[in-house]
Amino acid sequence: MRSNFLITVLFFTGFLSAQESASPAVTESKFSIGITGSVDYCHRFIYAGDTTGIGSIFNYFRDIEIPDYGFSSGIALSYKINDHFSVEALPRYYMNRYRTKDLIFIDQSGTQIGDGYITYSNKFISVPIGVQYHHSSSRLGFVGGAYMVPEYAMGIWSRGHYNLPPTYDIIDEPTKENLPELRSVMVSGMVNAGIEYRTGKLSFQALPQYKIGLMKQATDVPVNRRLWSAGLEFRVLYSV
Repeated sequence: MRSNFLITVLFFTGFLSAQESASPAVTESKFSIGITGSVDYCHRFIYAGDTTGIGSIFNYFRDIEIPDYGFSSGIALSYKINDHFSVEALPRYYMNRYRTKDLIFIDQSGTQIGDGYITYSNKFISVPIGVQYHHSSSRLGFVGGAYMVPEYAMGIWSRGHYNLPPTYDIIDEPTKENLPELRSVMVSGMVNAGIEYRTGKLSFQALPQYKIGLMKQATDVPVNRRLWSAGLEFRVLYSV
């Protein structure tokens, strides 16, 4: 009786092993989709034109403007080429913002009446497209990428933040500036490098990044600019 039971167990075990070997292997998906967002420290490089007397205007902008904080948010699409490289597209909304230093306002008699500052928000629909490198021996690993970034410029919005008496108060709502010289389409470059944590089908990435305009922002202007930002991007990807 015991021998028959052992023969049955061995036969059943062998049958399961054969079935497992005959079953097609489950392959890891090459496609991943997810969300991405960043917090960025932003400003611009400015360039003086050849117009007579432009030096004083150039120096004014250079001396009065300082960096401010912007952000990006969007989706992440990834296709795995092999164990180390993937191709990515990252459609996103991106805002680069800088501001003036604190300003002092005086009236016609030279008396100080208040202070404030102005922020400039450059808004884009941005689509970084590039290659990301992966290296890991366990769940935690290194990632880094390089991207070309076509961008559609939605415009520049300026807003005054003033501390003035009611009699001098300025009503200043965010408005889109009339800038016909602003390029509608621009190209930037972006690089990043950071860490990745994988668990199951999920990937979590934290990526310090740097982005700079490869084209000047406008045409036929006395003072031109290239926007730049340095920040920290977070991604969550799901392998589909």
